[in-house]
Amino acid sequence: MPATLVPKGISTSSLLSQIIRAKYQYRFPLYRQEKMFNEYGIELSRKTMSDWVIRCSELLTPLYDKLKTKLLSQPVIHADETPLKVIKAERASS
Repeated sequence: MPATLVPKGISTSSLLSQIIRAKYQYRFPLYRQEKMFNEYGIELSRKTMSDWVIRCSELLTPLYDKLKTKLLSQPVIHADETPLKVIKAERASS
């Protein structure tokens, strides 16, 4: 069995990248991903996915720090500051 990014976890790097990409690139929240996986007969809770996202963010911290240092050393930084509406709904317990 190859080493995984999440110790003692069943996640593969492909699954982790799919979850993170859907969440951040396509704005597909974890609760919707949970429903999608359930439709395919895969029981994968948003709590588990959330733990995985946190673990990946910890592993990517050195890359983030290096990119931040590089960006802040530039004379000008361009950014997309388009506002994003967030639906404020009561949070359901998992």
